[in-house]
Amino acid sequence: DGENVVQLTGSRSISLTPAVSPDGNYLAWTDYTSGKPDLYIKNLATGAKVSVNKHDVSISPAWRPGTNTLATTLSYQGDQELYLIRADGAIDRRLTNSKGIDVSPSFSPDGSKMAFVSTRQGGPQIFVQDIGSGQVRRLTYSGTYNTQPSWSPNGDKILYSSMQKNGEINIFTIGVDGSGM
Repeated sequence: DGENVVQLTGSRSISLTPAVSPDGNYLAWTDYTSGKPDLYIKNLATGAKVSVNKHDVSISPAWRPGTNTLATTLSYQGDQELYLIRADGAIDRRLTNSKGIDVSPSFSPDGSKMAFVSTRQGGPQIFVQDIGSGQVRRLTYSGTYNTQPSWSPNGDKILYSSMQKNGEINIFTIGVDGSGM
């Protein structure tokens, strides 16, 4: 109803892309206090805050369901790749390794798969990665600029924004197997 607004960040800079952990205990966001995008994680109960500052770009956090880990884009080892980060700010592991930019992670409801945007085969397209095996497959082939994947609650579809050849940008759904766009 708009009552009892509580400010969660106070960096006196740009703070964006908020993401709350599945258990509601942590807030992750991108902050520009240092002049570049850094990832911060705040324990909402204690107020303790950590920076995942790798001296380069850190953007687009997405929490993995059923865990206190999140995927985010870091570029400290070269181009922009996706990493799994623990709530304490430590890197758990690198998820992607490609020539091209990997951004905008979105986890399946059970946390076993991750959709993301990559330029590894040209323009931005949606890819899906099995977290356990690391196997990656391209999902979209239509559209010149596909971005912002989001899993449906039952996990059978992925929604995304797509620029078509005529320049129109619309939202589409596609089955996780690549059918039914």
